[in-house]
Amino acid sequence: MSELVEQVEENPNNDLPQFHPHLAKRQYLKNNRFANIPLKTRAIIFLGGYFGLKVASVVVQIVLLLLQGAPQTEAALLNFSTALNALTYIIVFIGLAYLLWEYRKTLFTQLKSSQTWLRGIGFGLLIMSVTAAYGIISTFIVPDMSDNLNQQVVESIITYNPFVSFATIALLGPIVEEFIYRVGLFALLREKDRHVAFIASAIIFGFIHFNMPATDGLDGVVDILVRGDWSGDFAASLVNELVNIPSYILSGLLFCIAYDQEGLGVPMVAHIFNNLTSFILILVA
Repeated sequence: MSELVEQVEENPNNDLPQFHPHLAKRQYLKNNRFANIPLKTRAIIFLGGYFGLKVASVVVQIVLLLLQGAPQTEAALLNFSTALNALTYIIVFIGLAYLLWEYRKTLFTQLKSSQTWLRGIGFGLLIMSVTAAYGIISTFIVPDMSDNLNQQVVESIITYNPFVSFATIALLGPIVEEFIYRVGLFALLREKDRHVAFIASAIIFGFIHFNMPATDGLDGVVDILVRGDWSGDFAASLVNELVNIPSYILSGLLFCIAYDQEGLGVPMVAHIFNNLTSFILILVA
C-alpha cells in the first residue's frame, strides 16, 4: 500500500503502470491524500471519536450539573443542552485535530479549490433531494410520521441559541463526523472490502442518529415482545425512529461515495452545506 501511495504522489498525471496489482485503488489514492493514514491511526480516529463523544458527553454533563445544578425550567434545560452539545463536540474536535494535524495542509489545499466547494454543494443538493424523496415516500408508509428525537432536540437547540448552534451544529458537528465516519470508519473498512465499507459505515452512521424511545420504559418493550401489542406510545415512537433511519443511512452512503471519489474536502463541504441549509430553514420556520 505504501509503495502505491508513493507512486500516486509522484504521478499526479495518473500515469501509473497499467499492470500494477493494486490498479483498482489508483483513482481512490490519487483523489484522496488521506489514504496513507496508517490503519492503526484510522482505528483510533473512529473508536476514539465514537466513544469520545459518549465519554465527553457524560463528563461534561457531570461538570455542568456540579456547577449549575439540574435544570428546573424549559429554558434552563435548553441552555444546559446547548452547552453540553457545544462542549462535547469541541473536546472531541480538539482530540481528532491532534491526531490529524500532520494532514492539515492536505485538507486546506482541498478546501482552497473552488471545485471542492462546487462539488461539495452539488453532493449536498443531491443528498437533500434523496432524503426529501425518501421523506415523501415514507409518509405513504407511516402517514403520521414526524421528526425523530435527534432532529427534535437539534431544532430546539437551534431555535433557543442560534449563535452557538451555528458554530456547533452547522460547522463543527459535520467536521467531527466526517473525521470519525469517513476518515476513520469508512477508510478503515475500505482497506479490507470496499463494498462492506460502503454498507457498514452508512448503516452505522444512520443508527448513531437513532434514540430508543423513553415512553412507557420497560412496559413498552414487554408489550411488543411478549404481547405483540404495537398500539402503545412506545411502539409508535419506536416505529417513528426506525422509519427515520433510512434517511440518515442514505446520507451516510452518499457522503462515503463523495469521500471515495473526491477525498475529504467534498463530503465535508456537502455535510456542512446540508446542516447549514437545515439550520437556516429551522430558523425561518
